Amino acid sequence: MARSDFRGRVLSVYFASPAMLQAWADEARNNGLNLSRYIIEMAERGRNKIEKKADRLNKIDQSQEIKKLKEELHIKSKLIDRYETELWNLRHKEYAQENFLGSRAMSAELLKLLKKGGSWPGSDLLDELHIDPSNSEAIKILMGQLKSLAEFGLVTETSIGWKWIK
Repeated sequence: MARSDFRGRVLSVYFASPAMLQAWADEARNNGLNLSRYIIEMAERGRNKIEKKADRLNKIDQSQEIKKLKEELHIKSKLIDRYETELWNLRHKEYAQENFLGSRAMSAELLKLLKKGGSWPGSDLLDELHIDPSNSEAIKILMGQLKSLAEFGLVTETSIGWKWIK
């Protein structure tokens, strides 16, 4: 029976054999600990090892989840770009026609970009307007708008891109 000041925190350990008890006692003595402290130390090391393994597994799960979410984001971004290109085509389809007569709406986003200043290579305009560079119809429409702006003397094409004339 344990002393009264140890009540509530006592645990009996039963070893498989007296030889096993002696081996643990010898290891404890070799490490400068009493048997009770040695058993607690070994139990804590085991718990810490399990916790570290759980943390490692949790980090692996999190990195796999992040990878999965990045892939989903990439797919959805491509889909959004495709929809935005299609929307661009629908809004500005008149610019794809060679000899269009009448009025047509200019892209407000394109005007804002060009008015920011600097030269805008076609690829940068496509990126900023979220237009798929493989969509020839959208490129034809963009070029139609740029040429129309050039005809009005609002933009000029330089060797490094399109530039707003102030």
